[in-house]
Amino acid sequence: MRNWPIAVTVFMKPGDYPEKEHEAVIQFMKLAAITDETASEANQRLSELCPSCTPLQLRSAAKWVYASQSLLDDWDFDVQTRGNEATVHITGSGDNESAATFALMKKKGRWTILTMKLTDKN
Repeated sequence: MRNWPIAVTVFMKPGDYPEKEHEAVIQFMKLAAITDETASEANQRLSELCPSCTPLQLRSAAKWVYASQSLLDDWDFDVQTRGNEATVHITGSGDNESAATFALMKKKGRWTILTMKLTDKN
């Protein structure tokens, strides 16, 4: 019997653009963790959420989500907003000591990620 390679294509619709700062970060991290180069709609949203992100940064975000060993829904968020600028700091809950800090700016009514710093202490 011959083993044939199986190719799987996943179609993703990211949904509505997030309205709040931390929602933009959550959607970015979730999409970065599960998206590959074939998911055009998800990749389009990633480029809207973080226009200056490089492929290396996207891979780093995906690795951080996996390394944190926690669902985004279990993380603690500290959001500081000053007009059209915001900082979102995420920490893991319980024994998870992973942390991330995002700087965002609201442009044309949408929050976009300017920079991110990811720390994994697991």
